[in-house]
Amino acid sequence: MPTSPPKVVIFGAGVAGLTAAHELCERGFEVHVYEMTAADFAAKPGFNLQAPRGIAPVGGKAATQYHPSTTIVDSAGAAVLLPGEHGFRLFPSFYRHLTDTMKRIPDYRRSPAPSQTHPYRSVAQNLKATTVQGIALADGFKPVLYDREMPRSLEALTRSILMLLQRFGYPLLDILRFQLKMFQYITSSPARRLREYEHQTWFDFLDGSQMSQQMQLHLNSIPRTLVSMDAKQCDARTQSNVLIHLTLDNLAAGENTDRTLNGPTSEQWLHPWYLHLKEYPVRNAHGVKFNFGTRLLDFALDTSGNLSASVETRVVTATSDITTTGTVTANYFVLALPLTAAKPLVVNLAAAALSSSSLVPVAKNFKLMDLGEPPLSDPGASTPPMTAWMGGIQFFFESDVALLPGHVMFPDSLWGLSAVSQAQFWGGDFWQRYDPLPSSSDPKRVRGVLSVDVAAWDKDDPTVSPPRKAARDCTEAEFVAEVWGQLREGLKNLRINLPPLLPSPNPLPFLEYHIDTGIIFPSVSPGRVINNSRIVITPRKTWHLRPGPLDPLTKPIEPQPLATPPLPIKQHYHVHLDKLVLAGDYTQTYTGLPTMEAANESARHAVNGILDHVERGQTVDATTGLQIGKPGEKTYEWCEIFRLEDYEPEDLDFFQLLDEKLFTRSPPSPHFVEILGFEQILEFLVQDGIMTSDDPRRGLVDILSGQLSAIGVLRGLI
Repeated sequence: MPTSPPKVVIFGAGVAGLTAAHELCERGFEVHVYEMTAADFAAKPGFNLQAPRGIAPVGGKAATQYHPSTTIVDSAGAAVLLPGEHGFRLFPSFYRHLTDTMKRIPDYRRSPAPSQTHPYRSVAQNLKATTVQGIALADGFKPVLYDREMPRSLEALTRSILMLLQRFGYPLLDILRFQLKMFQYITSSPARRLREYEHQTWFDFLDGSQMSQQMQLHLNSIPRTLVSMDAKQCDARTQSNVLIHLTLDNLAAGENTDRTLNGPTSEQWLHPWYLHLKEYPVRNAHGVKFNFGTRLLDFALDTSGNLSASVETRVVTATSDITTTGTVTANYFVLALPLTAAKPLVVNLAAAALSSSSLVPVAKNFKLMDLGEPPLSDPGASTPPMTAWMGGIQFFFESDVALLPGHVMFPDSLWGLSAVSQAQFWGGDFWQRYDPLPSSSDPKRVRGVLSVDVAAWDKDDPTVSPPRKAARDCTEAEFVAEVWGQLREGLKNLRINLPPLLPSPNPLPFLEYHIDTGIIFPSVSPGRVINNSRIVITPRKTWHLRPGPLDPLTKPIEPQPLATPPLPIKQHYHVHLDKLVLAGDYTQTYTGLPTMEAANESARHAVNGILDHVERGQTVDATTGLQIGKPGEKTYEWCEIFRLEDYEPEDLDFFQLLDEKLFTRSPPSPHFVEILGFEQILEFLVQDGIMTSDDPRRGLVDILSGQLSAIGVLRGLI
């Protein structure tokens, strides 16, 4: 290890920033994190978060947004802070990076400090399984419920997927086409996925225009409900990967297929993470130094090419509001801010850099990204919008509103709602603080929280009377009333009857509500909603624009023995100007889908870039001027990377290799599913009544088995 550890400054204390701090701190680096949110979480101009008992303002969009109650007070008459969220948290089991990190975060509130005889309890143990998911339809069908527990065999999994699709009422040919397309994708090579399917929309890959209207509707609405992804805009590679691994999770993960936290996100995960990083001196030479209330203004290059950062710090007290500016220097900077904040910083810095700098093409690609309507749009952009709206609202109740032990999607709702009843997972200890205190005259208490995500903010319905507005055109009162109305309609098929929301002075059907603090409503109608917490999406043909770089076609370092996890992949992000590396859910990741998991993975690639830079002897100690590290010297253990494609069934290796040989021909040959005409065979069998909805599974399996035996025919083509 170097005697003088490199200093790393991280801008942003979201999931990417905290992950980078965690990995660097474990390796002995001197780490400083700068976060613009104020440390005291007070409700002051410019800062819209609050927290009880000094909860740290970390986590970005994942952080709990504490809401001062308008109905519940403590013994001193102060408003009780209720836990709101940007949206409910979902942890599928293919979130391997995030789970690995959470296992290394002690939860000291529930166990003593770690020792050899008493291992600590980690925050990963705060994850609780959601064993059922529901899809509530609005066209008279019963709600579609499906287990997220492990089936006993691949056949049982296939049958469960078939039964799920049948319950939507889709035509048999739609079901078979969809299954066949998923089979085609999972047997395709990484090269075809990247160079062909990433260039297609998911809708086009599925030949959605050949399917029924009901199937076409849900091909777009269900992914949008989950992650605000538009099937007619976003790429087939990302959406197929996610669907495939959500399905494979059922085969491998048991009851932990989907998980949620057993309490507010900041309390059960993010604040323990902050404490762990801050207190690292107990176990290491350096702990993370957090600087709250500090905003990154810009980067600067001096005449010698040295990079520094200009920051603004705001300190607000009961009697003063003081803002100061300063300069920050470091061996390395990690820019872990959201895409909307990172883009102008990188573009401005690249304009001052030499044309040979690796940052110049990154800035050029940033300019091609359209981040949405003004002021985020760029006149020179050439992509569809790469951000989307998805925000949450929580309804608080005096008694629990039990839905089912998992998440519920409402794909037929106008605004693409999804919801989860959180109280069942949070447990009684979290609700004790909301009991009326003995000295309080207020008898109200909170016993239920219904968390609802809104995905389709641009959808209206002018065909009804009165016309229904798009969410982004509503006032706050209109938004709350419409969400409640759509929720009532969607829950009827679950035999849950919510009371109507009647005009004042009628009592509310809930105690109160909280809306994502990034959503700012107009005071009067007509007006336009402002969204300061957009999410990143993946339109087709935009992988190459995202910073990295990663090569998704790279194989693990060496062949693996069976039953062992894949070895770490020796890839990393660029260190620009010998000092700057980017991290965030918008960068190139094997996860693909911009999520908390992608943010965690991206930070690992960023840290690996720094480790590689140090190990190649390209870092000079800012104090002594001495070189840190020697070329070729193995100084650090790199961060582990989990590539999704390494966790697909080994039985598919032959078919993926076959497709790789087909695709790498000149010109590329089609996938063997297309060469052998599987879809045409299915159409013939269904139209002639040979295959019926009584047992299409067996017929499909028989056809695939028979046709795959003809693979030998392809040998002459390879």
